[in-house]
Amino acid sequence: MLSKLSLVLCNTLIWFLLNGSLFAQTKCTADLGDNAGPKQLDSINLLSGSYIQNINTHLVEDLENIDSPYEKEIKESYEKRVEKLSSLSSKGHFFYDADLLNKINEIGDRLIAANDIKNKDRINWVLNRTGNPNASCVGEGTLIINLGLISNLHNLEQLAFVMAHELGHYHLDHVNKKIEETYEFLNSEELQKKIENASNDKEMAAEELLEMLDEKSLSISKHSRDHEVETDKLGFEFYTKAGFPADQAVEALKVLKHIDKGKYPSANFSEIFGDLDQVWKPTWTKTRLSGLSLVKPDEAEIEKYRTHPETTVRIEQLLELGGIEKEASINQEWCQMAMTIDLEILEYSYWIGDKFDSFVFATQLFELNQQNEFVNNILANCLADFVIAKEEHTFSNIVPFPNIKMSDHHFDGATFLDNINFSALKKIALAWIEKNVNFDNDSLEAINALAIKMQIINKNLGEEDLNKFTTKWPDSHYLK
Repeated sequence: MLSKLSLVLCNTLIWFLLNGSLFAQTKCTADLGDNAGPKQLDSINLLSGSYIQNINTHLVEDLENIDSPYEKEIKESYEKRVEKLSSLSSKGHFFYDADLLNKINEIGDRLIAANDIKNKDRINWVLNRTGNPNASCVGEGTLIINLGLISNLHNLEQLAFVMAHELGHYHLDHVNKKIEETYEFLNSEELQKKIENASNDKEMAAEELLEMLDEKSLSISKHSRDHEVETDKLGFEFYTKAGFPADQAVEALKVLKHIDKGKYPSANFSEIFGDLDQVWKPTWTKTRLSGLSLVKPDEAEIEKYRTHPETTVRIEQLLELGGIEKEASINQEWCQMAMTIDLEILEYSYWIGDKFDSFVFATQLFELNQQNEFVNNILANCLADFVIAKEEHTFSNIVPFPNIKMSDHHFDGATFLDNINFSALKKIALAWIEKNVNFDNDSLEAINALAIKMQIINKNLGEEDLNKFTTKWPDSHYLK
């Protein structure tokens, strides 16, 4: 049996194993026009229910086939994994758009048909609504692709390479092997002896145990990098056997090399908000950093814990395997689809309560699509949220302080919101809402919620006007 301390270490390590990122451009943009925004999907409950049924059926098989001295612990990990996936699906965190799923499944079927992949009948391709540009193999058959990753890619062929990479992890059973290796470590005589001999001094004991965890984390990081090298090789084999072009595998890694910088440039806040009958102050976007906010991340430390090899090394390996470097080409039809996906990402970001990220992303989308009502409405909601938060002294809970570790676009957004005073922010919010929000279109939940917020921050909506708005938006608690 594991000690309580071992269980704590176990939970930390399992989280580390299951939450690592896959990766880390030429620009791919399009015109949204007056696209009304994300659509409600009637099939979501049906598709979600089918997926949950599938993974629970597979769970029964997995539990019956565990052959390990740590059967109880592994069983609990498998059960929690399926419980988490079921919860995410049933609560709306997965994206069930038929057109995009059909594209994903067509690629997946082509890859699977061309290669001998273990347990291929239980594979489920799942789309996560988050903007985090990542993909992952969960281990029991679920292969997750985040909308944020799809949005950053340039064509279906690049997506196919990402999917082939994840199929490589699944075929090699990396996740389940890591889970068992973790329990082997936690139950090892060496670790148990160290725990028993830990200093009676609590501070010293904590330091000793953290050193043990750090040692294991470094081992995991190195092991993960080895797995990625192995998986890139196998994934490229899967990819080319299915007839996909070798050059787009290399191009996909080139996109991923710079993906953390973001798809769009930072917004110009003076251009966005400077014409709202306000006197724009340049100090609102002036950088004011000092103290800890100026401390840069230690590159050596980052490298130690990197779970994936540096992308340049991965590109070199593909070139050695027969990959080809080719001048990047942009598929405009794909770009149009990717821009529509950006609306879904924006909606999801606001829906989960990440109002700062929603604000930053909305300003970036606004500069490219100034007439899009959905983008304007989300931006209006964020501004109203910030005004209310300042009034309620909860602003620091939803807007981070500017920090040099942030991406450029997040840093610029945090700087603007940190510098602008309450009175000016309120004026900008109300002027923006008056100029850019069409309250006659009461079909959008974002507008409905905004009407309630407007009454709170300006008391300028009559009872008759307010009564026509109903809302299912997460901020409905403002309705009193």
